[in-house]
Amino acid sequence: TAGNAQVFGTTLGHSNQTIEDPVYQRLVANGIAFVTGNMDAQGNIDEQLKPQGESWDVLEGFSAPQGVKFLGAEGQDCVRRQFAVSVGPCYIGCTLNPLLWGEQADNCRKNCNKKLPTTDQAIKACS
Repeated sequence: TAGNAQVFGTTLGHSNQTIEDPVYQRLVANGIAFVTGNMDAQGNIDEQLKPQGESWDVLEGFSAPQGVKFLGAEGQDCVRRQFAVSVGPCYIGCTLNPLLWGEQADNCRKNCNKKLPTTDQAIKACS
């Protein structure tokens, strides 16, 4: 817990192989049950929330909330390119410039941050 909030986090799940693994899917499902208060102190999930049948494939039936569109791998790559093209050369100039040190280099990088598109702008460009 953090303060009064239940918290769950994982650094796993960065490959299709992991995401498709039933053990990983169970981990995520349990994490969701925990943070939403649907798991008791012994780790038991409310019966109504347990998967039906034998499958724990929580991703198979997952859908986006109304109005939300997933970008997919191609869209995510596009967003990363938007950020890299917007600020990459600037950061390299700040980092590799032998005349910029300490506070000057920090200020240079802060100015680079101002050139970043907003997340909404990047997503719109890639949708």
